[in-house]
Amino acid sequence: ASSSWSVRRVDSKLPRDPAVVTALTRFRGGYADERVVGHRTVPWNLRGRGRRPYGRRVARSVAAWVRGKRPGAPPVVGALLNMGGLRSNTTYPVGPVTDLEIRAIHPFGNRLVHVALRGAQLKQLLEQACTKGHRGHLGSRVALHGVSMRCDGDRPRVRYTRVHGKVTGIRSPGDRVRDLRVGGAPVAPEQRIAIATNDYLARGGSGYWYMTQLKRTCMDGSDFTVDRCASSPSLADVVEEAVADGSFDKPLKP
Repeated sequence: ASSSWSVRRVDSKLPRDPAVVTALTRFRGGYADERVVGHRTVPWNLRGRGRRPYGRRVARSVAAWVRGKRPGAPPVVGALLNMGGLRSNTTYPVGPVTDLEIRAIHPFGNRLVHVALRGAQLKQLLEQACTKGHRGHLGSRVALHGVSMRCDGDRPRVRYTRVHGKVTGIRSPGDRVRDLRVGGAPVAPEQRIAIATNDYLARGGSGYWYMTQLKRTCMDGSDFTVDRCASSPSLADVVEEAVADGSFDKPLKP
């Protein structure tokens, strides 16, 4: 078999092909125009472990958005999110922020969920964060705001009961979470609190099986187990709002 080909320069002098123009117009018709929603005052690093400051900013924005939205419910003290939900592997420089940039970082459409629990339950939940993550770093897969802890890898890790590969319970509780604090103060085992998270973690994603044992509520007050919070805002919605009002890039506390 033989073939032939030639190289043609693609520039403004190349005449438009009507068939290609028609196809592209039809393809782009389903996409909204990119909008500038705010200004980035610090770079956003979404590469590897450099994502952590960005993840903390998202968690802070989520906690601020959820706080006060559920009157009568335990007060939201912070947020817990999974670092794996942050994508794009890009460093964004200081400058305009567009809605499509935010959607590229948060492509999964994860929705906000309110989780009520007690201090002892929060410790048990965070034991999963103290299992080995990417390249063996403890605690590297979680983004926290309002809640702080450290992981002691020399202590026993949480072990789960599995049936046909699916987690069905906790075989032995972990004891790696040390110095657990909420709002900077030690948390009491029976203290009633609440955190904000996303629907992926709320249904036990990233190994957070214990989340499925907690009271999870959508922003409109409905039970998470019924409608999975389809009416709640997405992480991208919340980040976009925080960028627009200028709160997203405020300095992070140590």
